[in-house]
This record gives sequence, C-alpha cells and structure tokens, in this order.
Amino acid sequence: MFNRLKGQIIALGVRLALFMGYVVIVIGVARSGKTFILERATPGKIIDKKSEVLKSGIKPVLLAEEIPTGAFAIDETQLFDADSLISTLDSLTERSYLIAIQSKNVSLSMGLDRLFSKRRRVEITLTR
Repeated sequence: MFNRLKGQIIALGVRLALFMGYVVIVIGVARSGKTFILERATPGKIIDKKSEVLKSGIKPVLLAEEIPTGAFAIDETQLFDADSLISTLDSLTERSYLIAIQSKNVSLSMGLDRLFSKRRRVEITLTR
C-alpha cells in the first residue's frame, strides 16, 4: 500500500528539484504512487491523455501549445507518441518538468534517454 506521508515528502523534494531547474523522472509500476506525487508537485499542471488513448486507441501527440506555464508534469508518458514527445520536450531547454513512466525499459524503448542525457535530472523509483 502506498504511504501518503512518504508520497508528500517525496513530492516536496520534487518541487524543490523542479524549482532548481531539474527534470524529474518518476518510475514505478501501476499503483505505486506516481500520479499522487505528480498531483502534489505540480497541481493543475499535469498533462494526462489516458482517457483519450482509451477512447481512440491511438497514441496522442504532445503539442507545445498544450504545455502550461512554469513547471509541469506528464502522466503515463509511455502513452504519448514518442517522436512528438521528444521533439516538444527537447525544445524546452530552459523549462523544468516531471514525467512518470512505468519502467526504465519504457524510457529506453521511447528514446527518452537521449533527451535526458542533456539535462540535470533526478530519478525516483517507487515500489509498492
């Protein structure tokens, strides 16, 4: 079971890292607390397209116009079209953001490792 107090403490650390200009990657299986941390660290600034994917079955593109000002988060990053995700995030060289993925393998298969190698980053791995 996810420990809410632990999640709030992690979210506070994430907010600090975002404030300092880091990219934060939260890795964890389903129900490990990724979304909880995103909601606490970037309230109201989460890009989430799960329902869109469930309805259409098509991976949505990430458009720069959809990105809120300031630090933001992307939930279930693996559901997005990898090319649009990488090109949009790559253009945000001065912005801090938080992404949630289910495993390091997802990051590698999407090619996100190239994107993150250019930035100061914090990786947090959650377990149930």
